[in-house]
Parts: sequence; C-alpha cells; structure tokens
Amino acid sequence: MSNGRTHLVMVHAWPWLYNPDGMFAAEHRVLPYLRAGLPATFAQEGDANAAWGTTLLSEQGCATDVERIDFLAKLTRTQKSTIERACRAAATSIRAAPRTDATLFNSAARDAWLAYAKTKDATLTAQQRARIASVVEHPMM
Repeated sequence: MSNGRTHLVMVHAWPWLYNPDGMFAAEHRVLPYLRAGLPATFAQEGDANAAWGTTLLSEQGCATDVERIDFLAKLTRTQKSTIERACRAAATSIRAAPRTDATLFNSAARDAWLAYAKTKDATLTAQQRARIASVVEHPMM
C-alpha cells in the first residue's frame, strides 16, 4: 500500500483444539465457551456473534470490550456510559440464558451481542467508526 504504514501479518494455527472455522482461522470460536465453563460443542451450534456474546459472561467481558472501543475511538463520557449500559444489559441477558441447551444459549448470546453491537454502532460517530476500521482489520475476540 502507498499509505506509508508498515503492515504486520500474522497467521494463526489452532492444531490443539478443533475450531469450527478452520485450523487457520484468525480467531478460535470455541475459546469463549471454554472460558465460560461451557462445553466446546456449544460453539459448533453457534456462530461468531454467539461466540462474541459468550465473551461477555466473564467478569471482565464488558470492561475489556468497552476499554478497547474507548482506546480506539476516544469515547466521550456520554458515549462510554451508553456503551457500558448496553454491554451490562447484554451480559445480564446472556447470564439468564439456559446453559443446558446449546441452541437456546446461542440464540440468546447472539441476540444480546447483536443488540449491543447495534447500540455501539449507533453511539459512535462516523469518524470514530472510521478510526476503528483503520486499525482493526477484523473483529477482535
């Protein structure tokens, strides 16, 4: 590219644990489930959005995501508060989901994540979304 930036390329390999997205996928969709104490098989019935929702089950799930967005987008106090509230609501919804049925859990996790993502997107300005897009080539899990 002619933008003068140096590009770093990384290849991920996941040979130690089956990844539904493939051995060389950028992210491992099963890991959020394992971190939440759920069976790896739950990831096979879920999609990337359900996996993202599952990341919010951890104690630091919302804090980590909001800090990442704040660092990249330089949120105003009001924006940060709005995004934090949306994340807490999503996390509460996911925690209420049944953890004995993969289909029901993944549906709740997906819906909660998408609602949270919609709020984030609506809260950020076009300039902030462009800033994030310029440094993040793919979602970070």
